[in-house]
Amino acid sequence: IGTLPGSYSLRALVYDAASGQALGPAIGLGSISVDHAAAQDPAAAELPVVGLAVGSARLEAAQLPKNGVIPGDPAPITLLWSGGPVAEPIRFSLAVAGQRLDRVAGGDSYPTTRWQPRDVVRDIVSVRIPPSISAGTYPVTIDGTRIGTLRVLPAGRSFTPPPLAHEVHARFGDLVELLGFDSQPRAGGLQVQLVWQALNETEVSYTVFVHALAQDGRVASQVDQPPGTDRWVKGQVVTTSYDLFLPGPAADYRLEVGVYDAATGKRLLVAGGDSVILAP
Repeated sequence: IGTLPGSYSLRALVYDAASGQALGPAIGLGSISVDHAAAQDPAAAELPVVGLAVGSARLEAAQLPKNGVIPGDPAPITLLWSGGPVAEPIRFSLAVAGQRLDRVAGGDSYPTTRWQPRDVVRDIVSVRIPPSISAGTYPVTIDGTRIGTLRVLPAGRSFTPPPLAHEVHARFGDLVELLGFDSQPRAGGLQVQLVWQALNETEVSYTVFVHALAQDGRVASQVDQPPGTDRWVKGQVVTTSYDLFLPGPAADYRLEVGVYDAATGKRLLVAGGDSVILAP
């Protein structure tokens, strides 16, 4: 109910639920077309009823995350609207946990100016919950009217560094500091643990790369993995692990570590360069 009109492709993907790692490429199943030519019943969506007038539109129902949200994560909020076409887009303000989002009903892809008469429109709004917010229950409001509550879960953070096998203290920009590392040879490769401390908060989920460099400087193995920087708070200490598969003894390789924005490919600067070399 309320799915935006348009063409949609269907894909199937098999993945490991524990790691999120795909077990193969996505398989295309075809496409479907959705239109709003027929009447829709908002009650058939079986979402919690709201019944709030916003301009000439009506917020029929809303669904908030049932199991709560961890600080730093996005909170998807489903809004179900009804109404008809109007000359100007209907705007609303959604507020939760100190965050405020001004938005057009139906979103930019299907604003109220394009609605059909007596339309029903599903609008999914994502609000990022600040990493530093305290656990608790927070009201969710539309234009100041409460439509429900959102439960923010405890984050379970640590601010004390563990014992460091090898100290590094390399600062990547003003974002994170690599305090130290440890490594253990494993069958077929090397397991590396990196200990980080957040210098500041960021909304960007940066990616860490760990390269195993051969003696000629060639990258023999690598792992690229986002450690969740968009969920860290200032001073937080985080340990991340990386498994490198090596074609030879671990002692033959050095480690190169860097941090980059996957959206742009731009690396954070560290000690005059864009990566740091570690000796296992």
